[in-house]
Amino acid sequence: LNRALAIRKEKLGQDHWKTANTLVDIANVLGGQGKYEEAMEKYQQVMPIYEKEYGNDSVNMATLMGNTAVTLMRQGEYKEAMEKYNRSLAIYEKLYGMNHSQTIRTRKNIEILKRKMQT
Repeated sequence: LNRALAIRKEKLGQDHWKTANTLVDIANVLGGQGKYEEAMEKYQQVMPIYEKEYGNDSVNMATLMGNTAVTLMRQGEYKEAMEKYNRSLAIYEKLYGMNHSQTIRTRKNIEILKRKMQT
C-alpha cells in the first residue's frame, strides 16, 4: 500500500481522491495493527480532501467518520468517538434513511460505545 500511495502522490498529487482512498486503506491496516496514532494521522490527512471532493454530507465522509470513531474508541477516546459516530449517523440518515443497513449498523455501534462509556 505504501508503494501505491507513493505512485498516486507522484502521478495524481497528494490532494487527489484516489490518493486519499489509499491513505484510508493504510489507516485501516494501521488501526488493525493497533497503531492508532498513525491511523489517526492518515484519517486527518484524508478529511480535507474528502470535504473538498465530496462535501461534508457524503457517504465517503460518513464512512471516514465511522472509521475514525472506531480508532478513537479503541484508544479509549469515547467522547470524541461518539462525536464522530453521531456525525456519521446524521449523514447516513440524511442520505439513506432510518432503515438502511449502514444507518442501522452505525446506531448499533453507538449503542456499543454507550455501554463502554458506562463501565
